[in-house]
Amino acid sequence: MDLKEFKKVKEKFMKDGQNVIAKEFKAFFADYPSIDAIRWEQYAPSFNDGEPCEFSRHEFNVRVTPKKNDKEEIGTAELISAEESDEDGFYYGYDIDNKTPLGKALSELEDRFAGVDDVFREAFGDSVTVTVTRKGFKTEDCYHD
Repeated sequence: MDLKEFKKVKEKFMKDGQNVIAKEFKAFFADYPSIDAIRWEQYAPSFNDGEPCEFSRHEFNVRVTPKKNDKEEIGTAELISAEESDEDGFYYGYDIDNKTPLGKALSELEDRFAGVDDVFREAFGDSVTVTVTRKGFKTEDCYHD
């Protein structure tokens, strides 16, 4: 395999990786219609207190739409037990109680993607914030140090 072939294989892997990830999120959004968007950061830290600096995808943060009725599983901050959202309306995954409907849903999503950080890196890049909605993915540079 020459370098030109390798680049084509890598591009195909990135596209295939995004497609697989997109299918998982599509299924998740179908199961939880009141979740509007999911966001996460992924990067290799430039300093790790003497430990190796390894790439990782960080926890999922979630934005929910306001509850329309009592039949919806996920809705307001009271229901998910999160303190408050960021300026974009995302609740931090680590603030969400695992015993709530949203906590259980995020835990299930984390389990689906366990052990595939390398796919996320190849699909979206390093040092990025990724936001996924029903319409697709958006990436932007993130500054983590």
